[in-house]
Amino acid sequence: WTDGVFTKILRKLSDTTADRNTHKSRSWIVFDGDVDPEWAENLNSVLDDNKVLTLPTGDRLKIPNFVKIMMEVDSLKNATLATVSRCGMIWFADSTVNVDSILSNHIKTLRKESIIV
Repeated sequence: WTDGVFTKILRKLSDTTADRNTHKSRSWIVFDGDVDPEWAENLNSVLDDNKVLTLPTGDRLKIPNFVKIMMEVDSLKNATLATVSRCGMIWFADSTVNVDSILSNHIKTLRKESIIV
């Protein structure tokens, strides 16, 4: 067994739990891409009240309270009902947040930071 990106991040965050709990800061883990039913099913115990990831090796990683998980997806067509029922959903129509508005906002931010003149 070799840890993947998500597992490595969780282990690192779990190692710093004592330090983080005193500072009240949050850490976000963001999944960006389609929901794969195979890995999403493994996340169900992370997304429910248990907040524990069980690895194929039997290791169980408790998700610290300061860790929040977000999935940014284009479609839920491959998501299972079990996964969807554990998540809060926010949906934007393509016309609500278009590329032009995102780019315009980013350029304004960069100008405020004196990166672009």
